[in-house]
Amino acid sequence: MNKIADALGGVHAVVPLEDIELTDRGREDYGNLPELAQSIKDLGQLQNLVLISNPRCAEDGGTAYKPFKLLAGGRRFRAMKEILSWTEANCLIFTRDLDELELLEIEYEENSRRKSLEWKEDCDFKRRIHDLRVQKFGQKIATTSDSDSGTSIRDTARELGLSHTAMAVDVKLSKASDLNPELFASCKTKKDAYKMLKLAQETLIRGELAKRTVNNANLEPTSKLKNLIDRFVVGDFFEMVPKLPDGAFSLVEIDPPYAVALHSIKRADVSDDYNEVLAGDYISFIDRTLAACYRVMSEHSWLILWHAPDPWAEVLYQLLEKNHFSTTRLTGHWVKPIGQTNQPSRYLASAVEEFYYAWKGTPTLARSGRTNVFAYNPVPASSKVHPTERPLELMQEILSTFTWEGSRVLIPFLGSGKTLIAAETLSMNAIGFELSASYKEAFVVQASERIR
Repeated sequence: MNKIADALGGVHAVVPLEDIELTDRGREDYGNLPELAQSIKDLGQLQNLVLISNPRCAEDGGTAYKPFKLLAGGRRFRAMKEILSWTEANCLIFTRDLDELELLEIEYEENSRRKSLEWKEDCDFKRRIHDLRVQKFGQKIATTSDSDSGTSIRDTARELGLSHTAMAVDVKLSKASDLNPELFASCKTKKDAYKMLKLAQETLIRGELAKRTVNNANLEPTSKLKNLIDRFVVGDFFEMVPKLPDGAFSLVEIDPPYAVALHSIKRADVSDDYNEVLAGDYISFIDRTLAACYRVMSEHSWLILWHAPDPWAEVLYQLLEKNHFSTTRLTGHWVKPIGQTNQPSRYLASAVEEFYYAWKGTPTLARSGRTNVFAYNPVPASSKVHPTERPLELMQEILSTFTWEGSRVLIPFLGSGKTLIAAETLSMNAIGFELSASYKEAFVVQASERIR
């Protein structure tokens, strides 16, 4: 039984189509009736016609009288009667006229109960119902009170048999998708749409917080925070590195794109701001990067190169040697407590990320004898501002293993900027470059929480 129809006094029945009068309240634009008829033929009648009893009066002209008038479902009525030649249909019958809100509530109940709505249709239905309830009953001031007059999101949710939270989110999604349809164009499910809404809200909030942080830092032109913000340079590393002097840096940390099509591997976590490198361009990309870094590194210095061992381990090893670095195949390992794999039936879940450590000249480790294992929990997905973001504690440990306080550090591809913050907390002088300005906004907020 339809809960809302039942509450309004509706009765389910099979009614001969000849007994239904198609009134002016039916649909004016009947659209593509053959397509609708084919859908009804294939799937059956998924939604009831909504009727009102048509009382007989003295003026009724004999056979002209029909016991029911159509309130909703004109397209379905015509498709079934005129194209499919059906003689009867499933109906909801009322003994009184229904207003727009009551009709919409019944329509939503029928759609949500009998077939899956697209996420946008579902959210728009709920928003329209709530807006009509506000028009009819007024806006409730005390939203948590059942005694106050008017209606609230909570009341509408209760009327539709939904949770208050789900109703509020769906109304918000409906409004947001109307204001910015392009933002939600690629969303296939409500879950996708909610993630997009959350990301957009977080981006706006970060932008505002970053603006305020920068403005406050500008009031103190010598502050540590302002100096750190200035060392996150938005720009292309290859365009900026020629301006850096020869032999200036004691350590370079390269965390490049892995050329593993990250957008397809981590669809939900990777925004359009992430700059991937195509596999066909990867060797020349890394070759250029290593050559540029070697020039600006000091006589005895370290280089960290993160990479995807499959398929790039041997290629990168050869490129390091080509660019005059010394190295070892015994890489550094960031070990996580939980692994990941896209094919669990074939591959073991990987709980390790690797980096080559290479050197120019004959530097010595700041922490002699330390193992090559760095065991740290990853950044929770809900806290990430960059898809390959690493925990601050890990980067502090790596930097302090290879070099000392006061060292100069270069970060060609900053990403989230965590290495820049790590260097600052260790009293090292770092600078880095990042193509996407949005990551700097997130960095400014994180830096303001760490650097006082």
